[in-house]
Amino acid sequence: FQKIFSEDKIKKYGSNIKFDAQVLKAKGIEVCGLDFDTMLAAHILSPDVRDYGLKSLAYKHLGESMLTFEELIKDPESLSSSTGPNSLVELPFSRLSKYACHDADATLKVKNALLKELNKEKFSTALSLFNELEMPLVSVLADMETSGIKIDTDYLNSLSKEFGTELEELTSRIYSIVGSEFNINSPKQLSEILFDKLGISTKGIKKNKTAYSTNSVTLEKLKGSHEIIDLILNYRAYYKLKSTYVDALPPLVNEKTKRLHANFNQAITATGRLSSSNPNLQNIPIKSRNGRRIRNAFCAEQGSTFIIADYSQIELRILAHLSEDEALTRAFVTGEDIHSKTAQELFGADLFSDKKELRRIAKTINFGIIYGMGAFRLARELEISRNKAQEYIDQYFARYPSVLDYFDRLRNDMDILGYVETLFGRRRYKKDIDSSGRDYGYSERSLLNAPIQGTAAEIIKKAMINLNQRLAKYSQNARIVLQVHDELIIETSKKVVEPVFATVIEEMENAVKLSVPLKVEARVSERWGGE
Repeated sequence: FQKIFSEDKIKKYGSNIKFDAQVLKAKGIEVCGLDFDTMLAAHILSPDVRDYGLKSLAYKHLGESMLTFEELIKDPESLSSSTGPNSLVELPFSRLSKYACHDADATLKVKNALLKELNKEKFSTALSLFNELEMPLVSVLADMETSGIKIDTDYLNSLSKEFGTELEELTSRIYSIVGSEFNINSPKQLSEILFDKLGISTKGIKKNKTAYSTNSVTLEKLKGSHEIIDLILNYRAYYKLKSTYVDALPPLVNEKTKRLHANFNQAITATGRLSSSNPNLQNIPIKSRNGRRIRNAFCAEQGSTFIIADYSQIELRILAHLSEDEALTRAFVTGEDIHSKTAQELFGADLFSDKKELRRIAKTINFGIIYGMGAFRLARELEISRNKAQEYIDQYFARYPSVLDYFDRLRNDMDILGYVETLFGRRRYKKDIDSSGRDYGYSERSLLNAPIQGTAAEIIKKAMINLNQRLAKYSQNARIVLQVHDELIIETSKKVVEPVFATVIEEMENAVKLSVPLKVEARVSERWGGE
């Protein structure tokens, strides 16, 4: 079959086809002609569904109940009498082949059913999105996962000891204040300590069946009410980084390649953003110093370096394009600092006695508008009154009136069409979010943000596809090794860093033509964190 697999003209269909291609590649068989993935097609058609597995799709589209692999190996009739219960090689070939053939047959039938859906007029944009973006990206992600990225385990081990010492000191100080030991990681015990033993006011604090809330939002509200609050927040920050990344990353390093090979998922987020698992690299904090220190564990091989390229304010640029707001568009076209520009629009030039603070407020408002932030959330973020927060929002829309018109159009689309869509035509449906059991506010915020966040995801996907093609001429001397949010990390030989750097900027900034320029900020460093 090797010749068939490697022939690009012979199209291949599959369910999570990236996995199959990688299994074969590990055996030295290159799979070309990846043409249809049922998982990706189903995700485009119904982005808020959570199960795109073949068994689920076969039942939904074909009415077939497929035997799961777990059922296959547990069926005593399927096992030879002389061997144990869980080995694949112990299954009779007739039963194993029947299982495999049903998988292949169902995949083909589901593919045909989904292709009909993609071809329907109401899904006219879905087919081009599938063919031009999602399927070409499969090979790019497969290459990224195969390449992996080097991790400095000695550095992480040192960091683990340091964080462990910090946790011990924080624990000791917390116990000293309380006068007794308790499980700091137990929400119930912590609630009893804070609100019963220490007598911190519970006014405005939510209560569940067993105790008052001690989540991060609650503790942030309580800052300043007692010295223990800051200590607990610091403890949680160190504990999360140590347990989630510092101690968790080294065991995931592949023994053969000495690199970390994360999985990149196309069918997890409803907005179309990529996610990663084993480990989840999307959530490594960047704002805190310790978060950046963890990023420094990701390093280039000897003789190579990283090009770290990040889209600058891409979602605000997309908002300018989609809303066609004159003032917002002009600011990006002329290269103004958009946050300083917004601060000037909101507060006036004569009030710039504290430019840094006013820019911070404007930045919070700019990004808050994108995510549908209301007066209550903005007030909490800026630590101001709700009336003042609402005043800022009203002023913003007065200065950028087409932005308000744009969001009004989206609300109309929700009610009339029942969906909103991205620049590439990815749709998100109101009925799907409404049926998830979330409150109306969440549904509206999700739909208002979907075209912006989804378009940003699509732009970086397009850039990855184009860039991967351009980098092919460098063979293994230049390759994409990581994608996090709006950022790409390319590992390149130091010998070709200059032409690769120029190629990265060119492909990312020209991935899509908008009414405002796409801007990429890039740097060269041997470590992701840059230190």
